[in-house]
Amino acid sequence: MGNPRRTPCRAQKYPWDRRNAGAVTVTSEAALAAITTSRVEASLALGRTSIGVVEASPDVCWSISGIPMASFNAVFRCRLGSDPDRQVDAVLRHFAARDMPLVWWVKGTEEDLERRLRAHGLRYYDDESPGMAIALTSASLLRGRAPSASVQRVTERQALRTWFATLHESFEVTVSEDTFELATNVLVQLSADTASGWHFYLARIGGRPVGTSALHLGTAAGLYSVGTLPSVRRQGVATALSVQAMEDARSAGYSIVSLTSSQRGARLYEALGFKEYCRYREYVWRPGGIPRDR
Repeated sequence: MGNPRRTPCRAQKYPWDRRNAGAVTVTSEAALAAITTSRVEASLALGRTSIGVVEASPDVCWSISGIPMASFNAVFRCRLGSDPDRQVDAVLRHFAARDMPLVWWVKGTEEDLERRLRAHGLRYYDDESPGMAIALTSASLLRGRAPSASVQRVTERQALRTWFATLHESFEVTVSEDTFELATNVLVQLSADTASGWHFYLARIGGRPVGTSALHLGTAAGLYSVGTLPSVRRQGVATALSVQAMEDARSAGYSIVSLTSSQRGARLYEALGFKEYCRYREYVWRPGGIPRDR
């Protein structure tokens, strides 16, 4: 696939930049910038491994991780010009050539783009995702209960494979062995490369893996992949995972953490002190023959 392109696809410096970590007031402008920038940077990092590819320019921004699951491949930007259908086709061809499903993220409502995405076979499942952020003050991290699970950052291959398995068991998704191997290879590369910004956390109760989270540290800090096994929900596992990642972000000098949540998960983050600043609409595209759960 050649070397990934490394042109930045992000906003410029904002008040939440870690070099301004003394400022802990979250303005709407800063929160929106942090949410957008972290999501773009985190996904571009997923595509910057030996099996991934990205395109990042002011007009087009997308990432293919090499993992054949829609949630690991994304389009963030496609500024429509005089021939918008051809532009959408051109983006989708990159994913079709690699047999990769994707999520096309739309912030707010963009009627013309959304109409064209539907016409090209992308599906919207009528569930908006809140974009949320929190200032990393001492008080905000003390709102969680005493942890009911031990949380550790994982870096070794077998532990990262367990992380991936636990994440998908949390969401009750079945994953093929081939996908397990591809995902494990990606996670190992990301974990070993400090420039990727990715950190992965596994929660255990009595030695048993029960939950996951991930933290991406770039220009902005973002919380991702928070999942808890159904059998241990409402026991503070997700809170423990979130707080550990937030503490690590604060220790690294960040003053704000952002995330994108499901509607159900938003209640957990509100209890931790996160506030909603925007909504995303997720359009999903899958090449022919790829099952829906991928």
